Amino acid sequence: LPALVMTRQIQKMINAVSQLGMTVRGPSGEGSEIKGNLFQISNQITLGVNEDEIIERLSNLTEQIIDMETKATSQLLSEAEEDIEDRVFRAYSILTSARKLNSKETLELLSPVRLGIRTGLLKDASLNAINEVFLCSRPAHLQKKAGREMGERERDIFRAQFIRDRFKPSAC
Repeated sequence: LPALVMTRQIQKMINAVSQLGMTVRGPSGEGSEIKGNLFQISNQITLGVNEDEIIERLSNLTEQIIDMETKATSQLLSEAEEDIEDRVFRAYSILTSARKLNSKETLELLSPVRLGIRTGLLKDASLNAINEVFLCSRPAHLQKKAGREMGERERDIFRAQFIRDRFKPSAC
């Protein structure tokens, strides 16, 4: 939800979520830090509520959050398109040229790149590529891909190489 964060409207969304008996956390669940403008929404009230009701509430809430993010994105583009474009391309440049990237930095860079793709500012990458990098650049995935355990430094170097390879322009 980068636009809600950048327009400082994220607290409004968090308040709306909590009024519906849900809570907002970092992407790794309870107690996790919010990274890369990614959030996890989870149900707080389970007693006396059946699964269908929870799913219905969550579905409605998701639609409201998407609407809020869409409006915030439009606001950003109308008020500061050059600043957003600069942020998007700086992040993309770092992702495609860095030689070492840690997990947190990767998530923080993917957020503006995703925003750039969604808004049409960035045409050199796809949401599929962003999703793959998001998932596959996690420590366990990198170690599985490498076929061995790696220390933090080696993993950060491997992650940067993986990301550069994933965003490399095609030869055609």
